Amino acid sequence: MSNMTDLTDLIVSRLDGYLDALSLMNGKFREYRYFSYLADVKESKLEESLSYLYKPHDGHVEFKELKKIRPWLSFIQSDLEAHLNSVGCSEMDRIYQAAWYVVEMIEHVNNYEVPESMYTCSFEHICNSKTSVGTLYIVPVGNQQLVLNMQRETSA
Repeated sequence: MSNMTDLTDLIVSRLDGYLDALSLMNGKFREYRYFSYLADVKESKLEESLSYLYKPHDGHVEFKELKKIRPWLSFIQSDLEAHLNSVGCSEMDRIYQAAWYVVEMIEHVNNYEVPESMYTCSFEHICNSKTSVGTLYIVPVGNQQLVLNMQRETSA
């Protein structure tokens, strides 16, 4: 992560912790897993770098189509709200606020210079008879990519 500044590192760590806390509220222990990190991949190399962006420890990952989203701020806000709404919380204001904090941290990582587009890709990960499905949200940050991984284990 040679291009990462101390401030960027701090913001990404804060975002990762925040996503982790949100995933804990979303179901049974380890059923949901949300996290973020920076990857040293250029935007032009995303398609062939999906397996690097996902970073599984073991098992097999199948990726769906990588989609370019433009404009993306309202898209990711709505998608995050949908992930968080599965909590069963009837307080839509809290869900909106929690998703907005994530969007705000993404903007902060980019010094509030929002890239024109972001990318998203659904995936399925199978390891030791357990299956997880999820979505990667990929936001360009200079020559790196901010990756938000939001997944749910669908089998025990």
